[in-house]
This record gives sequence, structure tokens and C-alpha cells, in this order.
Amino acid sequence: MENEFADLSQLQIDPEDMAVVIKAKQTKRQRRKEPGRYAVVPMVWVHRMLGCRSPAAWQLMIVIAHFACMREGSFQLTNAIVHMDRKAKNEALHIIEKRLKGFISVNRHGRGRAPTINIIR
Repeated sequence: MENEFADLSQLQIDPEDMAVVIKAKQTKRQRRKEPGRYAVVPMVWVHRMLGCRSPAAWQLMIVIAHFACMREGSFQLTNAIVHMDRKAKNEALHIIEKRLKGFISVNRHGRGRAPTINIIR
């Protein structure tokens, strides 16, 4: 009885076929990396937020960190950016303002206008 795997040349992959497999894997990897999927949050901010039990405050802190990386200086924090209602945003912003004092400052313009967040570097 002869061993069917004795001739290893049968198991070789054609270089053209291998190139197709490699290209398919590369496109798969590229599809997984979506821009805006991750936010870089300074560890100092995370340490200051520890003990905060408000999920809205954590969510808002991540949004602020994301926009701080994208833009220089200040930006307006609208309800559409945050995806939460104005009451929850306002309460979370008060918590973040207290906990991240020295890292961000909030300029409230008045009723009906979005607050401006200044990132202090």
C-alpha cells in the first residue's frame, strides 16, 4: 500500500492562487478598520472619571476626547453630535466639568445654544 502523501509536489499551491488568497485577506483587514470607530482618551481623564457612575458622563467624555483629537482649540457640543437629549447632556457636562477641571473648560452661551468646549493642553 503506497502512501498518498509521499509526493509532496501534489500539495503545493500555485503562486497565482496564493496571490489571490493574500489579496482577499488584505481587503478583509482593510474593511474591518473603519475610521471613527475608536477614540483615544487620555489616561488622566480616565483616572479622574473613575468613581463616576453616570454612563452619560462617560459617553460624553469619550465624545469630547474624540473631537479633541480631531480639532484644535474649541468646538460646539450639539445634541446631534452626542446623540442624547439636552437634559442628559447638560447633567453629564456638569459632572465632566467638575471632574476634568484644568483639562477642559465649558463656555455656556445661554438658553437654546450649544455650549462650547475648550480643550486646555
